[in-house]
Amino acid sequence: MDQRGLILDRKKTIEQMFRVCQYYDIKNIDLANLLETSEVEVCNWKTGKRFPTWDKIMFFAAVLNISLDEFIVRKEVDTDTVLE
Repeated sequence: MDQRGLILDRKKTIEQMFRVCQYYDIKNIDLANLLETSEVEVCNWKTGKRFPTWDKIMFFAAVLNISLDEFIVRKEVDTDTVLE
């Protein structure tokens, strides 16, 4: 049975986060201070080594008044593959 579903696209969500930062001229250090984390952690997000916690993503979106539906990027996957 072929079923399709949506999952979080971490890479594209992070790209979206940093596009928003670029638009608002938010530097890495400013983002780190805003989200109460280190600049190294922000760099880890940017390079794909780590992914921010959901509370940080939700806070970021709330502060900039961005809907999570607009901010979070999803990708379609075959649910049979994901469940195997």
